Amino acid sequence: MKRKSFRFKYLLSALVIAGVPLFFYQNCGKSFDSALDSGKATISKSDALKSSAPFAFETQLDTISYNSCFGSTLANRPNYFTLRASSHKSGGVRIKSEFFDYARQALKPSYPSTVVTDEQVKALLAESDINKNVQPQFSIRRFGDLATYTKSGGAPNPGIDYSNLLGSLTEDRWMGSLLSLEYPIYKSATATGFTGAVNLPYLQYFPLALTAQSRNVAATITWNDDEARAVSVRNLLNADGMIAITYTDANLPTLIPKGQTSADDPTAYGVGYRMQFGREIAPYTGGGSPYAYNPDNILSQVEEIDLNTGRPTAGTWNCSYDRRYLVVRPNDRATMCPEESYAAINNVTFANELAIVRRHFPADQWDVNLTRRCVVPKDSDCYAQEKNAQGQLVAVEYNQRNACFQSIEGIPYGNNIPVPLCAQYVSICIRN
Repeated sequence: MKRKSFRFKYLLSALVIAGVPLFFYQNCGKSFDSALDSGKATISKSDALKSSAPFAFETQLDTISYNSCFGSTLANRPNYFTLRASSHKSGGVRIKSEFFDYARQALKPSYPSTVVTDEQVKALLAESDINKNVQPQFSIRRFGDLATYTKSGGAPNPGIDYSNLLGSLTEDRWMGSLLSLEYPIYKSATATGFTGAVNLPYLQYFPLALTAQSRNVAATITWNDDEARAVSVRNLLNADGMIAITYTDANLPTLIPKGQTSADDPTAYGVGYRMQFGREIAPYTGGGSPYAYNPDNILSQVEEIDLNTGRPTAGTWNCSYDRRYLVVRPNDRATMCPEESYAAINNVTFANELAIVRRHFPADQWDVNLTRRCVVPKDSDCYAQEKNAQGQLVAVEYNQRNACFQSIEGIPYGNNIPVPLCAQYVSICIRN
């Protein structure tokens, strides 16, 4: 062994003296110091990149409807929701430009690419701590107390007390559609030297999702099994309640909103909608003052709140007088809410308005008369099936100026208790 070692050293020395260049190789893997490997699309060994990423998503509604119908037989019927909200034109889901700003600063090209790839941005979004598996959620919360959510009793029930929208926004069925729409717009804007917030579009429809419910930005809350509960929802929303879009983990759904640092933290990621209900005159009545003990069952105002700051947003809502629709009993259809004329249907203004109404009151569930501003349910009755001494259904008082009866405690009717039932309404508010 010593002889071989001597020979090697002798040969090495001879080669160096002779000027022969020597190359020593070391098997070094590709450096992962910078960010995401575009081939594997996974986060690098630096956890700071994931933990420092900002919250990426923004969900915006543009249509909110209230249906004041109530009754134990209506609770499980899809046309008799209490609150329904959705996105159609000015709302939807988008990735905020702040996230793309962060990605542009934090990520570095991964060899052999000389630029940050789309796959790197996608991987950062999917694996960042605050964004991974995030899903929008719709519920009734209290302003300044977001940990408190409102439920009908017992464990909260989806579709009744809250709704989870779409799915995990960092899955390809949703994230892929968002990135393919928005990231090219962002890159185009910033390539020209623009340094402000890029106004990126919202996406309302996700064609790759597996179900109709998960393709559309739409949610429902149903609290209408009796009149007292319907009144309690309005009272809560008139006080410190609001409907809210917050975010949960799609794999571990909870009603604790993302972005809230503790139970008493009044902020979270998302947007709230404070609402007001009143005894408002509707077009069907046409004018004058309502009966003093009419229910406050018309949605008249929506104020949009940024839950991360607790302050109003720049968004405004229109709860138009013309979007207060009387609900007519099917038995009264012929005289009180007949079918719309073809002349009205062919009017462009009417057609546009009908399209708005149909967002939440589809043709297979409701007939609509735009001229009279009334709707008729197709498969059931909004009103109680109580009968008088003659065996006839107790009438509904469709004129808001006349006396009517509510079956809740505390109304000072005295000895003059009215017989006709108070009319119910659907009211629609649209984001400007």
